[in-house]
Amino acid sequence: MKTLLNLTLTLAFMFTAAVGFANEPTLEVVKEGNSKRLVFRLDTQSQKTIIKLMDNENNVIYSEVTSEGTYAKKFDLTELKKGAYFFKMENEQREIVYGISLESSDIKILERKENAKPIFRRKGDIVLVNLLNLELRTVTIGIYDSENRKLFEESMSSEQLIQKALNFERAFPDAYTIIVEDGNAVYYEKIGIK
Repeated sequence: MKTLLNLTLTLAFMFTAAVGFANEPTLEVVKEGNSKRLVFRLDTQSQKTIIKLMDNENNVIYSEVTSEGTYAKKFDLTELKKGAYFFKMENEQREIVYGISLESSDIKILERKENAKPIFRRKGDIVLVNLLNLELRTVTIGIYDSENRKLFEESMSSEQLIQKALNFERAFPDAYTIIVEDGNAVYYEKIGIK
């Protein structure tokens, strides 16, 4: 039974990841004379996606929330000062950040960093946590009660797919916080047990 549950969880996570990564977002430079333009394309797959353009001091220059459907937008950066900028796309499953260099006569996409986020699924009093860990970081999962007391902590490393079922069936009624730390970011999920 436990093997069947593990196999089902693995297949469900792989399907979710495949759907989430099926249509990769693209950011490309468009050359039209001396203009400095970027085109961003995304198939949002019925997820709320936040899109931001920020300067190197994390000031938001442009922000938009998209939902289901295909998204495409041209960004004209001609009026911006030369320097470093970041284009960020974030949804429930992942965050992608593009580094952009804006020079007086040119625009370049320097890098693309992607960070997978943990997926939390609740089934009754059981919370399933899945995280794609391609960089094989050490991942720590902890549970805290409403008084910030640590009730559980486990660290895992050298695993590409982190899977954990957290059972709250015998937990006292309270508000709990699940914290997942992957060495790159910290994620929080709050759950209430009645």
